[in-house]
Amino acid sequence: MDEIVEKDFSDIFSYVDCKNFRGTKWLITGGTGIIGGYLAAFLGWINEQRESSEIEITVVHRTENIEEHPIIGWMYGKDYISFLKADLSEEFCIPNLSDYDYVIHAASNAAPKAYLSDPIGTIYSNIKGADYFLRHSVDSNKLKCFLYVSSGEIYGNPEVVPTPEDYVGRSNHLHPRGCYVESKKFAEVLCLTYYRQYNVPVKIIRPIHVFGPGFKKNDSRVWADFINNMMEGKSIEILSDGMAKRGFCYIATAISQILSVIFKGNIGECYNIGSDQLVSIKELADIVSEEGKEILKKNVEVKIRGKVPSHLVGSPNISCPNIEKVRALAPILDVDLREGIRRVLKWMLKNEGRKV
Repeated sequence: MDEIVEKDFSDIFSYVDCKNFRGTKWLITGGTGIIGGYLAAFLGWINEQRESSEIEITVVHRTENIEEHPIIGWMYGKDYISFLKADLSEEFCIPNLSDYDYVIHAASNAAPKAYLSDPIGTIYSNIKGADYFLRHSVDSNKLKCFLYVSSGEIYGNPEVVPTPEDYVGRSNHLHPRGCYVESKKFAEVLCLTYYRQYNVPVKIIRPIHVFGPGFKKNDSRVWADFINNMMEGKSIEILSDGMAKRGFCYIATAISQILSVIFKGNIGECYNIGSDQLVSIKELADIVSEEGKEILKKNVEVKIRGKVPSHLVGSPNISCPNIEKVRALAPILDVDLREGIRRVLKWMLKNEGRKV
């Protein structure tokens, strides 16, 4: 396992109670995504560190050659993990769903280019996928938590910043991005309806601008685009005026927050996952350039193009969560933006030959 990822896991582990994991069985969809993959790999890491943990993991994914995946591939062939290949936007069947203690539904197209290129598939995956797992959770006597991974995108272009969980959102459902935003909203409705009507132990998280190792080479999110350009020695191009502001959250911090929700959050409630420290897109580009110069020994210019491409039209001017609710659950790891960028660049440097 890569030492950067192992450092993250060690940091996360110092904030959790290992007794919560012992003898548990987990199903994680979206197992090759940043959140699903990191969580699955963290559970595997606990098994490797503590033989008495006996955590069983099932990862649902749609990636070929899963053994080559940079975050979870190292677990391929281990007796404590099963990999199930399934496309949740189509017909699928996951066996023995009543056997799991924790179901984490993290599967979704999260990058704008991905969900705009397949809007129907995005809607089906978000809604039909959630409905399938919720329906099969109704009769489970073992399930402790059904965690739905929603998105901070549901807030749209909020008037209240940092944005709390009770903000109802401000987005145009007829915009092309509505395929992602509105299907995430409806999946939340499904989750809470199953909780109210059938007592399914649902919890909802809304990650906002989570970044870290393991992203795909074609990921179109702004932080991934900047880092990929930095690695290739190309100028970092800002496809806007660079003034939009975001709260970027490193994956280790996000996983620490998510575990707090899983083990200590209230059933039937929503929790923001992210950072409330705002930076502009231009400031993010400068940080990537500065840290890349030190770590990669490359000088890369930051250019402001100004013309917004089609896949970014309609994105919020400001996006920053209020995270007081998740902070109140338990002490959580906090890796700041600059340190997070440093870790991703170091990880990229050691994984330049990756195929995924």
